[in-house]
Amino acid sequence: MAGAWGLLHRIWYGPEADGAPVVPAAVARGLAGCFALVVGARNRYHDRRSGKSVPGVRVVSVGSLLVGGAGKTPVASWLARWMGERGVEAAVVSRGYGGDEVLLQRAWHPEIPVITDANRSRGVSRAGAGGAEVVVLDDGFQHRRVARDVDVVLLPAEGPVTGALLPRGPFREPASALRRATAVVVVRRTACEEASRSVAAWAAAEFPHLVVARARLALRGWRRLDGSAVAGPRGDVLAFAGIARPELFAAGLEEEGLGVELVAFPDHFVYGPEQAALLRRRGGARTLVTTEKDAVKLEGVEGLLGDVRVAVQEVEWEEGWGALRSHLEERIGLPGVP
Repeated sequence: MAGAWGLLHRIWYGPEADGAPVVPAAVARGLAGCFALVVGARNRYHDRRSGKSVPGVRVVSVGSLLVGGAGKTPVASWLARWMGERGVEAAVVSRGYGGDEVLLQRAWHPEIPVITDANRSRGVSRAGAGGAEVVVLDDGFQHRRVARDVDVVLLPAEGPVTGALLPRGPFREPASALRRATAVVVVRRTACEEASRSVAAWAAAEFPHLVVARARLALRGWRRLDGSAVAGPRGDVLAFAGIARPELFAAGLEEEGLGVELVAFPDHFVYGPEQAALLRRRGGARTLVTTEKDAVKLEGVEGLLGDVRVAVQEVEWEEGWGALRSHLEERIGLPGVP
């Protein structure tokens, strides 16, 4: 499975794709056509029905059109923390796939409940029973059995924002699905601000009903695996990551002036002693660097890895936060939230 995912990823985003997520195989085209039929039928079904609501609980969904790599977990965490810091009883509901996103959410805001349930509707009910006033759905756009008050869809500034459906491309839904969203956030990591503005302008022109904002996932510091702050690495490093777009992580490190060799693992990869020892041998005298998402899965192999620096990223709003904040306040019915 990991090998198949890696192959698809290289075809979607690698140099041979020339920026277009196209698998040049008739079987992939056929499967993508079948997937499109299923997605269309499913959406028509839900268009005729209302999602389930939990009395007294507002729902903010954070999702994406693509498989992985859009920044859903950091943005969902930021919104949950924003509400929690202002006295709102918030909770995060996640499917919990891979486990790493849940561990991250709990590490980022231990005071906010994080509920894992493949049945999102049941997860929202559990959150409400626990006293939550607002639930943030991490990766909730396609889970339409849950009624939502705010539907935020993230678009990557690095692109693409439109393209082929699975498995031919990385899209779970076509861009037309944005008609049912209420807000879009264009998220950039390594893309320039001009690229981010271009995607935002496209979204505003194609879907005028949307509230459009722009944000950046910016490097804000470094820590050790034990959580303590540390100075950033210098010179050449060995970077390793099991995330959806590891090449963006490497590009961000290069922007910091580091010489980077990247070892990429499949998304949600679980590290064991064998991988840890291999990374340490390959790194040699170089510092090992990784992401927060990977760091939460390294418990038990720290001694084999030696000195590891974890890149700490934060959501930085570049444009449109005021409009998005007003949208959230209006939709979740909490006018007292500044």
